[in-house]
Amino acid sequence: MTTPQISEADIRATYRFLAHEDRGVTELRIIGTKRGDVRIGYFSSEDAFARACLEANGTGQVYVGIQPRPEKFLTQSDNRLRRLKRGARDSRIEHITSVVIDIDPVRAKNTASTDEELGRAVACGDRISDWVAGEGCARPVRNMSGNGCQLWFAVPPIALTAENRDEMRDRLKAFEAGIRERFQGDGVAIDSIYNFSRIIKVIGSLSIKGEPTAERPHRLSRSLDAFERHEDAALLEMITTMRLPEKPSASAAGTPVGSDAESITIAPTLSPRLQGLLSTKTRIRGLFEGRGKTAIGSNGQPLDTSSSGYDYSLALKLALLGAKEPSELATALWHRPDGHARAKGEGYIQRTVARALEVARADRKQPPPPQASSGDERLPEIQVNGRQVIDVIDDAWSAIRAANEPPVVFLRRSTLVRLQALDEPPTIEEMDKGVSYGHLCRVARWVQVYENRMGHASPRADVARDVVINPDPKLPRLESIVMTPVFDAKGGLLTEPGYHRSARLWYHKAEDFDVPEVPAEPSLDDVMAARSLLINDLFFDFPFVGEADQAHAIAALLLPFARRLIDGCTPLHLLKAPIWGTGKSLLGQILVRFAMMGKKPAVVPLAKQEDEVRKGITAALKAGHPVVQLDNVESLESENLARVLTTPVWRDRNLGESRMIDVPNRVMWIATGNNPLVTKEIARRILLIELQPRNEQPWLRARSSFKHQDLLAWVEEHRGELIWACLVLIQAWVAAGRPRSKHTLGSFEEWASVMGGILENAEIYGFLGNLPRLYSEANEEGEEWQAFVEAWWARFQAQPVLVQELVELVLDQKLLTQVVLDERSQRAQRAQLGRALAKVRNRIIDGRQIHATWDAKVKRRIYKLVPLEVQRELPLASA
Repeated sequence: MTTPQISEADIRATYRFLAHEDRGVTELRIIGTKRGDVRIGYFSSEDAFARACLEANGTGQVYVGIQPRPEKFLTQSDNRLRRLKRGARDSRIEHITSVVIDIDPVRAKNTASTDEELGRAVACGDRISDWVAGEGCARPVRNMSGNGCQLWFAVPPIALTAENRDEMRDRLKAFEAGIRERFQGDGVAIDSIYNFSRIIKVIGSLSIKGEPTAERPHRLSRSLDAFERHEDAALLEMITTMRLPEKPSASAAGTPVGSDAESITIAPTLSPRLQGLLSTKTRIRGLFEGRGKTAIGSNGQPLDTSSSGYDYSLALKLALLGAKEPSELATALWHRPDGHARAKGEGYIQRTVARALEVARADRKQPPPPQASSGDERLPEIQVNGRQVIDVIDDAWSAIRAANEPPVVFLRRSTLVRLQALDEPPTIEEMDKGVSYGHLCRVARWVQVYENRMGHASPRADVARDVVINPDPKLPRLESIVMTPVFDAKGGLLTEPGYHRSARLWYHKAEDFDVPEVPAEPSLDDVMAARSLLINDLFFDFPFVGEADQAHAIAALLLPFARRLIDGCTPLHLLKAPIWGTGKSLLGQILVRFAMMGKKPAVVPLAKQEDEVRKGITAALKAGHPVVQLDNVESLESENLARVLTTPVWRDRNLGESRMIDVPNRVMWIATGNNPLVTKEIARRILLIELQPRNEQPWLRARSSFKHQDLLAWVEEHRGELIWACLVLIQAWVAAGRPRSKHTLGSFEEWASVMGGILENAEIYGFLGNLPRLYSEANEEGEEWQAFVEAWWARFQAQPVLVQELVELVLDQKLLTQVVLDERSQRAQRAQLGRALAKVRNRIIDGRQIHATWDAKVKRRIYKLVPLEVQRELPLASA
């Protein structure tokens, strides 16, 4: 692997952003690749800081102190690196100037991230940035640290005193913990870095973790945004006024709040017994290190290969092997190499250990205590011995049906599922034999009958397995979960929370809002009031390109409420803008907020590997949520995405198994991006919602110029009224006899006739009016790139070339005229084409794949075309 060139511009921006010069000096710390190789320096000069970073780059990890150090530290190492015993401690820090959130993908220790893992961290950073903006604060600067994502916030400087030091530490910790609680999970962890003396990656330096490979390369850290300091008083106010968690009293210390669980103590090392198990049992060591496919529990439940799955699996396996002390198991999770449990905190560890111990006790099949004293005589009694298994199975199903009111066990297509109400919002969970076993324990009293007595028993494992494999077809059917009133296929408005058999859905109502009553036959005044609320309030300040784009935004808003009126598929709603700051992310948040009631939608990353896209689609559809989002896409090209958009029932292998499953596709699909590349195949499956800024820097537009200065807060306040407006427009269409639109879209004819009819009935025009614009852009872009690749091959064949040579080709033959502008400087032209090539790297155009690699000799990125017939023999470019 070659070493990328260092970015002095980002290094200097790091120094300037932290703003230490007026309040102290900057600590630079180099942690070498060899144990104990640490160099530390304190800097008051930007030039000296940059020079030291340049010299240290590639020799180890290059870190900087987030907060300024007192100026007297210069006496230890004045603007140069030295081998000091330690850096500054928390007690020596006197000012706070910045706050950083550090997001890392969960992976094996001392390894670099894959592109997919890195993408997860950046996507999490984007969600946090959106949330912070929604709270009225400035967006942070997003930095890619090489393996993860960092969010850098600049705050007005705070002087630390004896009176406020402890409180500020607690407030920074609470702010970080709140973000961790909201956003950690799904393969990412938010590191704990609230302490004052914390160090962080110098942006612009090389990240060195483990041995570099094509899949896990050493990357150059870089800023993803304009790397400039803009102090945010609103964020500082949020941190300094937020309510702090109450500290437990001395008598309550060590006892989990609101829990009967035993307190835990984390030991510095594993117990001798656990050390022995790790050294003698290969499968236990595999779980400890986060690898392997060992089953968890004696019931053979398959392993969840997420970090949380490994935590739980290890605790359960150790409990089954006789480790019963919670502190012993907690210590094992704390010391797992991937650090996931440590990052999640002691509360998470305690819950995981308690769950593992509870399941271990059940798996040992200890006879339950006599049930006569607990009032469980009402449960049916099932004899497990001395009978044919089919008779036991019949009794089991009788017990399940008797206990299934209100229903919690359902059929989804041919799969047995249950409503997992512990989640918020609830999810649809597939029942495996382990879940089936637990459910059978709760719906019947299981006994063994002997010659002269009766004894307690557990459900038979073969019965639990058969219940899953051969579910009762008479069970209620469940396809999805909704969080607002919706219409069923016959036009009926479903307003009662709970299960609706006619629509095969569960309505989970949020308790913090109410929707005004929707009249059965809305008057013209009702319709005009609803229309005005959406057009003249909700969408008033969005710079739609034309009336079609606004009509499509309203169609997207209405779709979750009208989805069951449509017998077929719905297109992908593409929220597109030329630059960031235009409002597409805010618009996406609003659309999602209505369908999900403020909860996070399922997010499918558009990975380069189609297998990853397929798995993401399957997982999202299985969860049963109403929205699936593709966020900040650079290109829309995926066979599986194209397939799911025109597939009413998605068929795929169940994750972790070989069997096939069928999942209904009734979700709303949303994508956002800045002028993403769109293939012709995807373009015909898109409903375009395009925004066009009305000034050069839309993100600087004054809040006072907006009709609603905090739109998300306004939406939250008027949520019930806005939902009423959506329902009124649809109800008016139903009352009018459900007139169909004559507009049509191939593969989405039913959707077009219904949604077009609803809009036309409300006198909202422009539906499907921007399709020519969408198709011409997709065709022109595809044709431009095809012509470029043809000319490239004709001149250079498979020869490696520099971007300057390709710029000359483009200008000579007048190719990619919207990418490379001939009035720009040569440097700007190289940058334009370089960015465009980065977006299409590894794409196959005109039968040839575009490769990009770094050439250490010329210190430039080089490009070449690889014909389709030989590209499979080459490794995927990682530069």
